[in-house]
Formats: sequence, structure tokens, C-alpha cells
Amino acid sequence: MSESDIKTVLKFDFGRKGFDKAATFLIVLAAVLGLLGVYFVYSF
Repeated sequence: MSESDIKTVLKFDFGRKGFDKAATFLIVLAAVLGLLGVYFVYSF
């Protein structure tokens, strides 16, 4: 991760909107990983 990426993340991290975006992204990511995990377990 380069320095400009970190600055971009920090720029979007200020305020409620940035937090909501990050929270939504993490929830979606967790749901996708959960679905993949269930699929992986049941495929064997």
C-alpha cells in the first residue's frame, strides 16, 4: 500500500459518511466471505 493510498483512505475516513461507507463495505465483504465459506464446506 503506497503513501497516496493511505492518504486517500484517511481523506475518506473523516465524518459519518466515510464511516458508513467503510462499515457497509466490511459487512458486504463479510457476507461474501461467509457465503464462500459455506459453499466451500458443503462442496466437500
